[in-house]
Amino acid sequence: MLDTFPAEKIRRLRVRARRLLSIPEGTIDGWSKSPVDPMQLLGTFSALRLREGFVLRGYVFRAGDNGNGIVWAVPVEADFPEPVGCESVDGRFLSPPRPPAALADLMEAIEGDGTAWSYLSASLFAREAAEFGAAWHGCDWSADEILGADPWTTPPKVEPGAEWLGEPEEWEWEGERPDVWEPQVDDREDEVWVTFITYSGVGQQTLFYHMDRYTKGRYMFEATVRPLAGGPGGYVF
Repeated sequence: MLDTFPAEKIRRLRVRARRLLSIPEGTIDGWSKSPVDPMQLLGTFSALRLREGFVLRGYVFRAGDNGNGIVWAVPVEADFPEPVGCESVDGRFLSPPRPPAALADLMEAIEGDGTAWSYLSASLFAREAAEFGAAWHGCDWSADEILGADPWTTPPKVEPGAEWLGEPEEWEWEGERPDVWEPQVDDREDEVWVTFITYSGVGQQTLFYHMDRYTKGRYMFEATVRPLAGGPGGYVF
């Protein structure tokens, strides 16, 4: 069974989630416990829930106007120490603190109602959680706009001061242009595939094709991202 979903519904969901997760000004530099509860992020995705006995905890990093963060799923009874009391995750950007008993993958603690929308929600939630606490040069996924139509017919919403540039022939394509632009969920016998296309103008204008593979009934997934086309121009933060 193949379901498609309107990009505008997704855009509104992302805007609402980020509004709830805005990190207050004055947050100290370096790593600290998040002043914002990451459980609010999960609460914006009505088709998802946490496994019983788990809670989400977050740390944020600040360096002037730049920011990053991390969200962990931990047992409710587990300690949530200050960053200096945690081991650091070596090999990961900024070596974030990891509280005791935290699951290696946040999505291990996520459950859903089994609908196509729940799998698309999980793909969005995982990416929004990875962007938790991000600000200015720390932003990555938040610069991507999920498309729902041919961008030469319906230009994407870009960052203030940026412009959607170029005609189709000015773009270099990795393959054929898609026939379907809306996000899709393909519910197969034992697997669920979530696919969508994003536009980013950071650095160089690029269209990306995202493909997430789920084992049905579980909400961890294998993500594949590949450039679909590259265009002229772009912008920097």
